Amino acid sequence: MHGVQRVSQDQSPARAPKDKRRQALWFEYLKPIPLYWSLALGVAVWVIFFGVWELAAAKGWVNTLFMPPPHQVLSTLYTMIVERGFLYDIGTSIYRIVASFALACAIAIPLGVLMGSFRSVDAFFNPFVSAWRYLPAPAFIPLLLMWFGAGEGSKLALLFIGVIFFLITLIIDHTRARRRSRYFRKRHCRRASEGEARSRRGGDRLLAAAELCRPVGQGARRGWRGAKARSASGMVRGTACVERLAPG
Repeated sequence: MHGVQRVSQDQSPARAPKDKRRQALWFEYLKPIPLYWSLALGVAVWVIFFGVWELAAAKGWVNTLFMPPPHQVLSTLYTMIVERGFLYDIGTSIYRIVASFALACAIAIPLGVLMGSFRSVDAFFNPFVSAWRYLPAPAFIPLLLMWFGAGEGSKLALLFIGVIFFLITLIIDHTRARRRSRYFRKRHCRRASEGEARSRRGGDRLLAAAELCRPVGQGARRGWRGAKARSASGMVRGTACVERLAPG
């Protein structure tokens, strides 16, 4: 019995670091996790979602007329694709989305880059873009039906209006962020180069002091020869010499 207790006591400290590492892997601030954990967690959230949905429909928590269970939705989708040509409708919807988004990108990207780069362009277009951005796209449906009719034109125009103003704002913010990051990068690089130059000058002074403090009998010359050496041993000798000469 004493031997079993001793073994368990010996193994308990080894388990504690593993538990701490596992906890740190799950709940460590801004700590990257492995790719397989990202995939597993991404799949798990959908499994939980569909499981709760199926359970709510089976228990009668929701009205199945308005929210049928997932298996019924999948069976109906299969029937529509196989028997009713639902793939053609899906392709038409994808065409409308891609075409309207491409047209919005053709206008929003150059305009957003100009507004994010030049204050004069931003001051001219920003009041107009900001005013139209907060209007809901369905509010334009009556006007679009009168202008373009009930065909593809009104549908493409509705999708175009729903995305272009938000896309312009996104491009503006991204352009300004790139400018700020480039400015700070140049500034930090300049400061780093200045700090490196100062450290080199300080090292040269220490090497010069080391050469001046070395005795003549060791075969060293007096002067500023050590400023060109830049060796670790010279740095150490210069530091020791300065500390020896310092008052105290």
